[in-house]
Amino acid sequence: MNLILFDVSGTLVHSSAFENKVLWKTLTQVLSIPMKSVCEFRPEETETAFVRKVWSFVRGSEPTREEWDEIYAVYQRILTETYLLESDRFKAVLGAPELLRHLQSSKSWGFAIATTSWHDLAHMSLRGSGFYTRRFHIVTGEGILTKVDLVNKAIESSKRWYGVSDFEKVTYVGDGSVDTKACRELNLPYLDVAEVSQATEKSMPCYPSKTQFIRLARRAVVPSRIRENSFVSLMGLKT
Repeated sequence: MNLILFDVSGTLVHSSAFENKVLWKTLTQVLSIPMKSVCEFRPEETETAFVRKVWSFVRGSEPTREEWDEIYAVYQRILTETYLLESDRFKAVLGAPELLRHLQSSKSWGFAIATTSWHDLAHMSLRGSGFYTRRFHIVTGEGILTKVDLVNKAIESSKRWYGVSDFEKVTYVGDGSVDTKACRELNLPYLDVAEVSQATEKSMPCYPSKTQFIRLARRAVVPSRIRENSFVSLMGLKT
């Protein structure tokens, strides 16, 4: 069996300011600092790494387990509050829900979701965009500091999910330089959402039919260079 790993933000769901807003609000509350201070920090590869960096800078030490529990609790509350207040939240990349639905019937190509987002946001963004996630294997980023760690975790847990000892080929589908860098480091074939969209001859992110997509996945190779983000989402900021 072959495995396809999909990123979420910018790959299956259009990126938006919603994701950053929830994380920033969480940090302003748990650390009692202004939003402006949080926004000044450079992004990290994962949400966990970003929170750890900001927390360590402000408090002078890494969060304890109890403090992580507090962070997650505040995050869940703010996520719900922000979701109810925001009108512009999540929108699926064209053709993505249909592609995953069709891939579920494939006996030779399994798939999983590998996102640095935390559990509640990952599930909320997918369901809110029209994905039926009941039979999805979704690996989220709690406790994960790098994209490489996330991808490794997703591969290992997918072996258990599909009941196999190994995969013939693992291909990662993403949309940014962090994804490319991780695939180069892990020697994994990579498909950029821009390449996938070219098969549909559309100028914005769009997935082709299952047959066309699998053809692209078969031809996918390890990236030879780190690519810059190929698409700037029409829905907002790139996380």
